[in-house]
Amino acid sequence: MNHDKIRVLLGHDQPQDIIGRAIARFTWLHPVCHSKAAFWFPDGRYQIWESRRDCGVIKRDPDPEGRDRYTIWTEVDLPNPEAALAFAYRQEGKKYDNPFWKFLFRVTEESRKASGRWFCSEFIFQLCAEGGLRMLRILKAFMVSPSLLFSSPLQDGPFRPPWQM
Repeated sequence: MNHDKIRVLLGHDQPQDIIGRAIARFTWLHPVCHSKAAFWFPDGRYQIWESRRDCGVIKRDPDPEGRDRYTIWTEVDLPNPEAALAFAYRQEGKKYDNPFWKFLFRVTEESRKASGRWFCSEFIFQLCAEGGLRMLRILKAFMVSPSLLFSSPLQDGPFRPPWQM
């Protein structure tokens, strides 16, 4: 992978609470319940982007002693990381989706777009798609779960970022 351009890491968190365990159990594949992305700039700076239940889509610094302590990181080779980063900035401040609606009603691409909200895995899947990489054969972000992203073979890892060393 080229280290003269922005590098993109995907983070996968294991369940830490009852809601996280329910998400991991419902998606069946792997014991992960949250997805996030880290942009690693050539000058050594990092930005983590995620959609969280408590605050929606945010940009933040790595938190090696807290939220990112047990994160499993992998690296993806996005053809256009600048486009992915521009997409993330356009989504900043949007709310986290309501999981109860996803289970009670049939979600469609139109209903997801109309809500203007993102689940963590939908946001990360779409971020990668905007950067030119389809992580899965699935083409619609609303069909993706953290476990499906974690199982994508288009990742190199696990990868240990400098803030975990």
